[in-house]
Amino acid sequence: MLPENLVDILFFDGEKRQLLFPYDAAEQGGKLKSRDLPALYRVRLHKDDSMTAIYFHPEDRRLPPVVFGPFKDGGSIVTPCYWGSHWPLSRGQTTGGQINDRIHSSPAHNSIMTWAMQRPPPLRETHVQTLDTLGRSRPMRVQTWAWLIGLIEASDSRLLEWAHSFSAPPSLQLTGARLEPESFAQERRAIRLVAETSVITLTLRPEGVCVNPVFEIRNAERRLSRVTLNKSLVPPEHWAWDGQTLWLDVTLQEPATLHLVFNR
Repeated sequence: MLPENLVDILFFDGEKRQLLFPYDAAEQGGKLKSRDLPALYRVRLHKDDSMTAIYFHPEDRRLPPVVFGPFKDGGSIVTPCYWGSHWPLSRGQTTGGQINDRIHSSPAHNSIMTWAMQRPPPLRETHVQTLDTLGRSRPMRVQTWAWLIGLIEASDSRLLEWAHSFSAPPSLQLTGARLEPESFAQERRAIRLVAETSVITLTLRPEGVCVNPVFEIRNAERRLSRVTLNKSLVPPEHWAWDGQTLWLDVTLQEPATLHLVFNR
């Protein structure tokens, strides 16, 4: 069962708006007034589930223009927001405005809100000659986006830390390594380095906050034997190294020095 407080909107500066369902635009339309400020969305999928879905894009500064109202059958509300059994879930059935008999024969979904064609700017865009879905060679446009999406139990303040961290990488000073020409992989939010010695020291300066930084390190020794942060040993359960990528389970709000020791 969906809860009444289905959607939270968390702005970057901490303002919180809550959308209640079934949604009535006459009563809640003012909550969709944009502030030209990034916002993170929390969606509750069941009234008894503490886990919530989250969505965030740092360049998405406009709130969704449409929040869907309820569907009714026989004068009674049967779903608090849009219900659909249409393509691609049910090929051949177009989007409708009411529940139909396909509810008994095909998959369906609920939609809470839509941005429609109101997309944030892509990370990159190219025009290439390639094959379309019918196998025809033709010029096509390729666009790439990356969002912060997950299912998690976390406080509003923690979610905003993740959003701020997702928005900008920390500044760096390096010893024992250099930055790759493409120094930051936007899709993976990973800092990309080339190891020059078996000992690498990084000074990180967060742009506000840095949560769980990721480093892709080329030419490093296979084994990472020690990780220290501000001269304190980071326990092995708070980092992972697979020979190419280092994941750190730390949150940085002040400049910090990371020391990595590799060996064979």
